[in-house]
Amino acid sequence: MKKFLQRLGVFAVALTMLASVGAFTATAAQAYPSSGYYKIKLTGWDRCLDVRGVNPNDGALIQTYNCIAGQPNQVFYLNSNGGGGNIYQIKTWVGKCLDVQGYSTANGANIQQYSCIGWSQSNQVFGRQASLWLTWAICLDAANGNVGSDVIQGSCSSGYLNQWDLISV
Repeated sequence: MKKFLQRLGVFAVALTMLASVGAFTATAAQAYPSSGYYKIKLTGWDRCLDVRGVNPNDGALIQTYNCIAGQPNQVFYLNSNGGGGNIYQIKTWVGKCLDVQGYSTANGANIQQYSCIGWSQSNQVFGRQASLWLTWAICLDAANGNVGSDVIQGSCSSGYLNQWDLISV
């Protein structure tokens, strides 16, 4: 695991800092999700991650939208790094990865789908702590709770807009 984190550059530093304060430490009550297909639902809302416009192309933005049964652009594959840890690629129904647009480390950067480049592509790798998804040690947030709200990376301070439930499909 240590070698894997070293390869991730900036992301590795952020993960190491989080691990040192226990943010990525598993507890008996916290089980890491296994690889598989899930809807990712904003806790307390009927809003799911959704590829805007059912667009299969690189650069399609991720939004929150009403959860709709059988909607393919709301199904995501969690691809574990296989190291028994809490590191994932989140893939869309067309096999593209969730990606922080422009390789940005800033709050407010949009999340898009993009061709998967590999585990060393740190803006396509996410960690999970309880109900938070973290990239670059920044939370995956809904800009607001409205239908069509952009999914962005945020400061982890908004609470209810960065808590996500996994629903197996």
